[in-house]
Amino acid sequence: MEHCGRPGTESGAFGRVIVSPSMPSACYTPNVQDRVPSWAFVIAALAVVVHLYFALFPLPAGAGPMKNTLGRDMASYYYAAQVAASDGDPYDVDALSAAARADNTRDEVHPYFYPPPFLIAVAWVLPLELEAAYRIGYWLDELFLIIAMLALWRWWMPLGRAVPIAIAVWAGLMFPISYGHVMGQVNGLVLALVISGLWMAESDRELPGGALIGAACMFKMSPALFVGWWLLRGRRRAAAASVGTAVALSIFALPLVDFPEQLRFYTEILPAFGSGDYNGLLVKIGMFANHSVPNVADQLIPGDGMRLSMGARVLSGGIALGLLGAAGWLFRGKATEEQIAAQVAAVCLIALLIPVYTYEHHLIFALPAMVIGSAMAWRGAFPSWAGAGIAAASMILCLPHQPLKPFAKNALGDPLGLVVQEAKFAAMVVLLAAMFRLATKARK
Repeated sequence: MEHCGRPGTESGAFGRVIVSPSMPSACYTPNVQDRVPSWAFVIAALAVVVHLYFALFPLPAGAGPMKNTLGRDMASYYYAAQVAASDGDPYDVDALSAAARADNTRDEVHPYFYPPPFLIAVAWVLPLELEAAYRIGYWLDELFLIIAMLALWRWWMPLGRAVPIAIAVWAGLMFPISYGHVMGQVNGLVLALVISGLWMAESDRELPGGALIGAACMFKMSPALFVGWWLLRGRRRAAAASVGTAVALSIFALPLVDFPEQLRFYTEILPAFGSGDYNGLLVKIGMFANHSVPNVADQLIPGDGMRLSMGARVLSGGIALGLLGAAGWLFRGKATEEQIAAQVAAVCLIALLIPVYTYEHHLIFALPAMVIGSAMAWRGAFPSWAGAGIAAASMILCLPHQPLKPFAKNALGDPLGLVVQEAKFAAMVVLLAAMFRLATKARK
């Protein structure tokens, strides 16, 4: 919401706000008296209780990693580390499954397809049994989530009193977070590295900030988009620190993954991701819980169900390049704190939209957009209809997918069922549009 007249009051997305000139431009942005009502604190507290319930409930006493999908990802990390420590190839899925059968824990293990230095982050599992590793990893992921949210609050604290409320509400209500814990995922760690690294770099501590992003890139590849974002904004020291850290971690990982295996990851395994082949793991691209652009492209131009057709690859690749190009164009030049926050959130959303697979547990990376979108809507940065759209999109991303799938497939059927299936994809598109708008308002 931009103003080109005298200070006064304006109607924002959540009521009337006080506005005054706050920056030297032809138009000025609102300086809001962003008081948070008591009921907002009550909702935030209830959301935290909900999160604690869903975090505690999946792990009753004596429960270990289940033999179906639950704990599946931790099993991949665990046996990749065990095989690597025994001078084996962690990217050999047959070796991982053989180790699991020898331990009598699982009949098979999904392929390991993370960058070689990721094994450094999970080397702590080596002296443990799988069940103990699963339990410790479960709570470590929760701990890193808390660290990520505290870092986000400290970083974005100047953007208004609604920021910590939005963090508590959306992190508390977001089902994909607890689902990631149950799967044995490490998204909390990666999000903590990303948020902390960006915060440090934007606080003119570019070298340590870049090092944290470099570590995040070596645990999951998508944070590399922030290295490009830094180069766009002239933070070359941070970008260089990221690259240097990635190289250093690759060297440190050589005792676990030797050079030929590392080279094979970057020349054979990683390039196949673009077609949907994750080191031999072939999953139906059009599955209910996939929320990516390639998923939509696959439905428009079907392949064999497990790999993208050439037409779908061209379409999804063109959209990905378009999103990256649009971001590069819109994010050029100087930016305010609000615009930087929106740019960070937008990059997180793009990192979710462009891979072939974006599962439920990946949606934790939409939290920055949910937080800054809601907080800025509260401050009157969006009209009422846009604020309502941001809130609705955020609520959709919080929903559990298990009850939605039978409802969409059995109760609704096509085409309404397809609408429900792609609701989270649409929600991310809505949030990305809001972030693009917020990132380009009242540019200096």
